[in-house]
Amino acid sequence: MKSPIVLDITGIDKYSFSKLSSFHTCPLQYHKNYIEREKGEDNPFSTYGSFCHSVLEDYFNGKLSNYELEAKYEEEFQTIIDSGGISMLISSKNGVFEKDLTENYYESGLTYFQTFDGMPELNVLGVEDHFDLLLNYKGKKFMFQGFIDLVAEKDGELVIVDHKSKSKFKNKDEKKKYVRQLALYSIYASYKYEKPVKEVWFNQFRIGEMTKFELTDEIISEALDWAVDTIEQIEGEILWLPNQESVFFCENLCNYGRTTCEYSSLYEGDSTDQ
Repeated sequence: MKSPIVLDITGIDKYSFSKLSSFHTCPLQYHKNYIEREKGEDNPFSTYGSFCHSVLEDYFNGKLSNYELEAKYEEEFQTIIDSGGISMLISSKNGVFEKDLTENYYESGLTYFQTFDGMPELNVLGVEDHFDLLLNYKGKKFMFQGFIDLVAEKDGELVIVDHKSKSKFKNKDEKKKYVRQLALYSIYASYKYEKPVKEVWFNQFRIGEMTKFELTDEIISEALDWAVDTIEQIEGEILWLPNQESVFFCENLCNYGRTTCEYSSLYEGDSTDQ
């Protein structure tokens, strides 16, 4: 019998934007997560973002209506609180400060869902579109995967919407990093819906703002250059040393720095660099 296998991709690494970004955040964190497969401690801020994502996903999939969003948010938030899944306490090991942001996050999310208008200007085409692509860019082949929160049309042009729990963008460099993710996602959206993505929108639901950026070929090329360069750095890495520049990340956001990272006890100084 002739084998039905077209291509064996067993053992081929797949890269997502978050996976690539985590290498730049901290090579040691990348190694623990993606190579050692070590289980870390859940990040409560990430848990909150995922929870709000799920409420929005249910709305755009037709499982929830506008008038059900507030009750759904309150019910699910309390369920996660009761299970210990969200406790947004930020602190520093040296006792410089400690602050609980749980109530702040709850209230801002509640306000958003109480006033949510459903984005009537958009014709939604895809919700949580998942993709796995084999890309070939400048002679480098790699598997890239992701989930697109929303692909929509506005005035006949494609728009990608990404739901974000983050607050305002700090500067142009931070904006560039976030746009880079959606630039990579646009490759799939353009392929599936057979037209270029005109804009990418960040639905910053915690502060109730929609930040929009025009997408260009130059931005997409820069994102691909970044992805290929990052993969080559990962493939050539041998030391996997920690990034000790951000004490705040280590102490409050890293899945390992707060629990099992052997370097976390070495970090000193004020951790207000968020």
